[in-house]
Amino acid sequence: MLGWRSPALPLLALLALTMATYSDSFSGIIEGDAAALVSTDSRVHSATLENLRLIAMRTYWSSITSSSVYRPLVTLSWMLNYVGFSNKDRALGYHVVNLALHMINVILAWLVIRRIWGDPLPAFLTAAVFAVHPVNAEAVTNIAGRADLMAGTGILSGLLLHIYLPDWTGWRRKAAIGGLALASCFGLLSKEHAVILPAAMLLYDILFRSRIQTGSYLAVLTPILAILAWRHWVLPGILDDIVVVDNPLAAAPFWKGRLTALEVLWRYLGLLVWPRQLSWDYSYHQIPLATTGGGLIALTGLLALVGFLGSLYRRAVAVCFFGIFFFLAIGPTSNLLFLVGSILAERFLYLPSIGFAVCIVAAVAAIWRRLAPSHAVAITAAVIAVALAGLGARTWVRNGEWTDGKKLWDSALTVSPNSFKTHLARINSLYRRGLDLFSLDECIEEAQKAAAIVADLPPEQSTALPLATLGSLYQLKGDTLTAQQNALLSVTNPSITGTFESPQQWYDRALDAFAQAVALDDLQRESERRRALARGVPKERIRFGGSSFLYSHLADTYRRL
Repeated sequence: MLGWRSPALPLLALLALTMATYSDSFSGIIEGDAAALVSTDSRVHSATLENLRLIAMRTYWSSITSSSVYRPLVTLSWMLNYVGFSNKDRALGYHVVNLALHMINVILAWLVIRRIWGDPLPAFLTAAVFAVHPVNAEAVTNIAGRADLMAGTGILSGLLLHIYLPDWTGWRRKAAIGGLALASCFGLLSKEHAVILPAAMLLYDILFRSRIQTGSYLAVLTPILAILAWRHWVLPGILDDIVVVDNPLAAAPFWKGRLTALEVLWRYLGLLVWPRQLSWDYSYHQIPLATTGGGLIALTGLLALVGFLGSLYRRAVAVCFFGIFFFLAIGPTSNLLFLVGSILAERFLYLPSIGFAVCIVAAVAAIWRRLAPSHAVAITAAVIAVALAGLGARTWVRNGEWTDGKKLWDSALTVSPNSFKTHLARINSLYRRGLDLFSLDECIEEAQKAAAIVADLPPEQSTALPLATLGSLYQLKGDTLTAQQNALLSVTNPSITGTFESPQQWYDRALDAFAQAVALDDLQRESERRRALARGVPKERIRFGGSSFLYSHLADTYRRL
């Protein structure tokens, strides 16, 4: 008879729960980062040897910018969708692959938790929390979140093989070691943070074993070193320039930046505990730099939390492992060890949410063991079931936002009103509904807010995009007034032209905004060029050509005048 100790029932239940939660995630269009990675990148549009060579030899974002991000397996997955499955620009197939990867990760996480915890029901409940948690929608429903999903597959499958390795001998052991090498390759060629796999393995050995499995580490570290050497060879001198408007810590003093990163860790925990307000963006200046006092309080709290997790080594070693695993998994993107491209992103919580889920289920179980020991299991299951219903409902709503650009842009502005990007995204939302003079004035107001947010930055740290957008809207306002004026003049007396608002003033405003944007763009391109040359990047590989959006609209304004 099937029960929780048999793998069949929980396996089917987890798959059904995941499918039901994300069943509304298959609509929408390819937009945002996914549009740049799929629609703009010609490498994925045909399966040719030349495109395969370009995928192996160029960076992930090479179609639109200079970057050191190298994720060839993810780019190959776009090609699989675009060509192999004939999805082209239809979003459905990309969503199906993302959900399939998430379901694989849910099962892998369940297997790892079940083996480490040993109790099948809490393991199932924990995997279920991971399956439906709303913060993971940015990795699952957001098409561009596939890199996090694929890296998660590499890390979880590698950790699972490492855990089971002592149980196998002969050809099974050799196959497992080969699988470890493949898992390491798959994870690291999908996203850089998969480098945590050997650290997670070491944590497991320290807590659960008397000796280290040397074969596992050789199998994992060898491909990691080989991939790093390959990256250095194909991408000589290429390093990411952290953009201040994406991650303000790039311009902060070292210790203030690290204290702010500690505060952001508490924000992450807050999103996991209460994921009501979610946003696709937290750019400048949504998250202010920490004060010394606030940062030290954050540091003290995190040290106390880590100390408490360490103290569980004797009483609840599984919780100790997964609690520390949370910090291992968030470490590469936490901006503590080194800076990354974002100050905060919900997709960074994809793998750490497994550790959080274990701690939450364990905490609920511990509370009810103390309050009602005879009914603790049933009450724990009931409490987590209620939580799953709430989390699943929130994820369902969040899926609707990720598959509807208007809802996504508008919700982000509500949650992150101090980010310049959310105001620019609001313009996109209004534009899609169709512009009249009233909505055009709304767009101009949003662009002015975005420009004001970044106005206090030094020119070399700022961005020309808000001013370029503002100039284009001024130009459009002039065009709209001109069209209305011409339409009225065709049916009225030409002598009344003085009663119309003059388009000239809007074209003049456009030129002023464009002039400021060009000055910023020139400074930023020259600064990027100098940094690239200083790192030894060959001149022919420097691709800072300026903003085509800015210069095309500037030319249009001159033509109007």
